[in-house]
Amino acid sequence: MACLKEVLEVLALIVTVIGGPVGAIFALCKWSEQIKNRRAEFVNRRSEFVYQIMQDLRFGKDGNDDIIKTRYLIEYKEFRFDENFQKSILEQEIDKYLALLNYICYLYETGAISQEDFDVFSYTIARTLYNDDIKEYLQALVAWSLRHDGAPCSFQFLIDYGRKHISDFNV
Repeated sequence: MACLKEVLEVLALIVTVIGGPVGAIFALCKWSEQIKNRRAEFVNRRSEFVYQIMQDLRFGKDGNDDIIKTRYLIEYKEFRFDENFQKSILEQEIDKYLALLNYICYLYETGAISQEDFDVFSYTIARTLYNDDIKEYLQALVAWSLRHDGAPCSFQFLIDYGRKHISDFNV
């Protein structure tokens, strides 16, 4: 009887010694799998988000092609920053377009999108920031901010990107 008790104690010890690490390894594998799945979901959501912004820039948003028309006005140098611009419908459209580009620059600057994601937009941003009338408009916004005790400047992330990455961008 004592012998059976000792055998059962040894078996219980063996099960504990073997079972503990095996259970820990199993838990570690499951945890690692969950991390991989969450990362894949994050990358997928980010890709969908970047794709949606790209679609908006290329094809308009919700059937509205104003953003495309605005982009072409800038790219083909048909936009003029003059006395007729302020308080016009065009000012609203230019502001919407620049706000979208500013948001892309914000996402890039904060690391929410990768360099690879940002590269999808860099051409459009560069074409916009090379436009002399856009530069003049952004300079006016910076000047306004400075005159108003350093009030936040509209499109600051876009301006900062231009200062760092666009030659002859003197805003």
